[in-house]
Amino acid sequence: MVGALVAYLCQRIIGTEIQLIDINPARQVLADALGVSFCTPEQAAEDQDLVIHASGHADGLATALRLAGMEGRIIEMSWFGNGNVSVPLGALFIRGV
Repeated sequence: MVGALVAYLCQRIIGTEIQLIDINPARQVLADALGVSFCTPEQAAEDQDLVIHASGHADGLATALRLAGMEGRIIEMSWFGNGNVSVPLGALFIRGV
């Protein structure tokens, strides 16, 4: 829900293109109600300037890393509790070399 509300607010910024990305295709109904473009991670456009991650899952963070373009920014809004999160760094940081 946090991610959907952030997408809605960001869409109101003139000149932005927003995608609400969710693994659950049923979230399209929510995206439509908010007037926000929706896609699944497999359909998401890569090389983004800014990715805001709010799923609270390590797989979502890995997707954010994949979608961020060269010198792109990721804003992490998730709460992971007291657990450790594995982040797939490495090859993603040398992409384009």
